[in-house]
Amino acid sequence: MSTPNALERATRVFAMVPSRRYTGYAVLDASGVSSRGFGSWSLRRRKTEAQQAASIKDRITETILCCAPTVIVVGVPIRNGTEAASLRDAAECMAKARGIPVVRRQVANAEELLLDGCGDGAEDGLAKLLIGAFFPELAGWLIERAGTRRYRHNAFSALALALHELAIRSPLAAAVISKDEAFEIGAWKALLAEQAQRLYQQEKL
Repeated sequence: MSTPNALERATRVFAMVPSRRYTGYAVLDASGVSSRGFGSWSLRRRKTEAQQAASIKDRITETILCCAPTVIVVGVPIRNGTEAASLRDAAECMAKARGIPVVRRQVANAEELLLDGCGDGAEDGLAKLLIGAFFPELAGWLIERAGTRRYRHNAFSALALALHELAIRSPLAAAVISKDEAFEIGAWKALLAEQAQRLYQQEKL
């Protein structure tokens, strides 16, 4: 029988927020953000839907080969247009073809979880929270990409999705990469405690 610790070491989440302009992505495990596992793919030069779908499939394949995720999360934003929906379908088909479990999550749920009591809706509020409470090494993103808000926004939304999924599947791993500031987020602490208890109960069975 697998132990919770073994499960957590094996869990690596690849999350993405498909968009016809900038598809944000993040790969996360117990060690933090994977090398080459954070950013946005610009699809603006791919003018047709078919070209964009082909491009996102290529990028997903590259990330899978590079990072070897154990689960893929496809984010659904509040503004769920048909064009983005076709990209999500293409992404999910590619992931399933590779034999990797795929789940679809609402982007807003992950963002609201992390911003609970800490976000005021200001520009880059989510990015600043994620940098301060989890990933200070990403602080340069707010400076280097100061003129491309949408480019970086989708990347940080994908990172929020990855964090949420890691907490669900491997709460101890999510706790390890949380800084002190993260434990001041009530909803985050509650989710970690709830999922840790769930895994403990499963281990007893």
